[in-house]
Amino acid sequence: MGDTIDAIRYATRGAIAEMTVPEGWSPQRLSSDGTAKFYYFQHPTLENIRLCFFYRGQPLSEPSAESLRDVLSQSPHPLAASDLEKISEAAENFQRDGYTLVATTEGINGKIVVKLKGTCEADGVECYAILIDVDGDGRWVAEMFFEATASDFHMHWPAIERSIKSIKWAAPQPVSG
Repeated sequence: MGDTIDAIRYATRGAIAEMTVPEGWSPQRLSSDGTAKFYYFQHPTLENIRLCFFYRGQPLSEPSAESLRDVLSQSPHPLAASDLEKISEAAENFQRDGYTLVATTEGINGKIVVKLKGTCEADGVECYAILIDVDGDGRWVAEMFFEATASDFHMHWPAIERSIKSIKWAAPQPVSG
């Protein structure tokens, strides 16, 4: 458990204090360049099934941070295309050509996050992502996402959903450079 939660804390810049990952999934560090961090938890037997955590290591622009704060300050709701456009800098890793994306805000154990659900019609890949405001000012964003072919996505979604529901958030801490 220690390696697991340390990896999650590291990859989310401390936003997640505790979380249970599916049994047997092991933490793997894909990259870290000193600022950006990318970790994932690998399914024990299927190498294309991963629960991923990414922290870009760079702040959003102030206008984008203000838009994200505004979206997250409201009660959970579906995001209109105009809302998604306003937070496009935060959601840029999930806005791809040929990708159908539905965005909402959702409360997860007391914290409002942006939830993105996407489907790529060309290759049948489905994605579920949450964007986490790390320190409450909207400038520093961590991402957690699960992406797989439709059949694998649906087969492993219950375990991923249990993991998401297990999140315990840390108190926001200021982030510097």
